[in-house]
Amino acid sequence: MVVASLFISTYPSVGYRAGYDAAIAKGREWVDAEVDAAAGTALQACDQLHIQTADALAVEYSEFVKGCRDGVDSLHGRHVPVLADAG
Repeated sequence: MVVASLFISTYPSVGYRAGYDAAIAKGREWVDAEVDAAAGTALQACDQLHIQTADALAVEYSEFVKGCRDGVDSLHGRHVPVLADAG
């Protein structure tokens, strides 16, 4: 049971990987422009990538967005929130 838990926590889901790879494939310039256009948030870019991804229906949306957000963070060089702060 512990081995299964370690395996699951060590390897990202297919949706996560698809989101991360989609963001990385777009590149830094695209990510920076999308984050700037969305007032410093990542959801708009991740939604666009999810729609454009051929396997969008085959991957879990929330996992795709998690992976995409991490890809955006990596390319943008800092943490980018998914949504604007409500407070």
